[in-house]
Amino acid sequence: MAGSLMLASSMVNAAETVCNDNGGAGWPFAISSTTNITIPYNFADVSTAFDVDVSVDVTKTYVGDLSASITSPLGTTVWLYERPGTQEIATAANAPWGCAEDDIQVTFDDEAAIGTDIENVCGTGVPSISGTYMPHIPIAPTVVPAPNVLSSLDGEDPTGDWAFEMIHIAPFDPGTLNEVCI
Repeated sequence: MAGSLMLASSMVNAAETVCNDNGGAGWPFAISSTTNITIPYNFADVSTAFDVDVSVDVTKTYVGDLSASITSPLGTTVWLYERPGTQEIATAANAPWGCAEDDIQVTFDDEAAIGTDIENVCGTGVPSISGTYMPHIPIAPTVVPAPNVLSSLDGEDPTGDWAFEMIHIAPFDPGTLNEVCI
């Protein structure tokens, strides 16, 4: 859980962060694959989520091939990005390819500046996409349900196994999911 010490109704709520980097090795992912990562969250002093942020670090050529989501232990799913650099879903009849540049190092936060939708971003440096963004803001047609906000996780008990899923749709350019933090 991102942030620092926060006060709410005279109660002190500590921010707790947990990351998974596969022991520093990350997770290499193949072409046309889905990578599922479990992030165990077991802080005895936290029973209610109040501001969930997710950080993702990916090394990959052509990041427009990727989509990712996070699912809470209670089963609530938020899509973080869906083929960065394009607002459309790739289909056989309509194949927008998204950002052709390299690497993603971002934090997803509902409190990011309005209009900072990662689907509209494709930089030229490395990483090509970095900074703080709102989760994917879907426009029709899409498989991502609305509203797609991290605040939909607020009020849930965060204790348990979180699931991070990354989909690599293209039949080329493998990469590495280096780390995921909640």
